[in-house]
Amino acid sequence: MNHAKPKARGNVTRGNVHPSIDHLRDAAEDVADFLREKAGAAQERGRAAG
Repeated sequence: MNHAKPKARGNVTRGNVHPSIDHLRDAAEDVADFLREKAGAAQERGRAAG
């Protein structure tokens, strides 16, 4: 096991975080924007080389 069981009859998921849908949406948009930027830069480098 990677972790110890709770000493009392507690719930092992007690400390889990449940982000809101809005937070997840914002994070996904940030990642998509980052990847679009990287893809655009790679495409521009390809044009300059070829």
